[in-house]
Amino acid sequence: MINIPKTPCLLMLDFDGTLVPIAPTPEQIQIPKDLPDLLLSLQKAGNHIVIVSGRHAADIKKWLNNIAIEIIGLHGLEGFSASILPRHPLLNQALKKLRTLQKKFPKLFIEDKTQIIAVHTRVLPEGSQKSAMLAAMIIFDALVEESLLFERNLRLLKGHCVVELRPDEASKALAVQKLVNAHPHLYPIYIGDDTTDEEAFPVINLKGTSIRVGPPDIETKTTHRLADVNAVYGFLKRLIY
Repeated sequence: MINIPKTPCLLMLDFDGTLVPIAPTPEQIQIPKDLPDLLLSLQKAGNHIVIVSGRHAADIKKWLNNIAIEIIGLHGLEGFSASILPRHPLLNQALKKLRTLQKKFPKLFIEDKTQIIAVHTRVLPEGSQKSAMLAAMIIFDALVEESLLFERNLRLLKGHCVVELRPDEASKALAVQKLVNAHPHLYPIYIGDDTTDEEAFPVINLKGTSIRVGPPDIETKTTHRLADVNAVYGFLKRLIY
């Protein structure tokens, strides 16, 4: 069992796969009815709650009925006081190439998040998911290489049935470090289920608790695990009482 700190926590939570079950596309998620009340109860218990997600912050606010909690969007590009970065010029080229790829895989879901391009393969037939993912990664790899000629670089990150092309500045590790520095008197806990969350775990491991959500066979940089979204809710409820 994961130990519960006796002091108030800086509780940093991923969204998809951690607070809400993974869906075929980002628009198809089902929000558990008790999630907004759970987050507010955690705050009332003295914890500082922050959702750290690859989604736009405004998108998460909409799903949570605009409750008053802090949200860091686009892997750290949204939510802090600094102004949002301009769109990298190579992202339009990425979209053009992906639209061509979509002719081969018509159900391929392309998500343009302004500063980040994501390709989701979960909606494809199981037999074509791997080949579609590989083709998208080849496109992104070439653009990552081309971005080295620019002042700002891009990088590729692969997750659960999704691959993203994003600027170097988009990093949950950087976002979590900023949050920890801003709340030095709170015990930091970070919970996430995907590759982007693995970036943040080393930041937490020396000073707090990091938790990977998912099956036990997934390799992770933390020793703490929760099986699924239901297990996450069970853990969070323990922080209230």
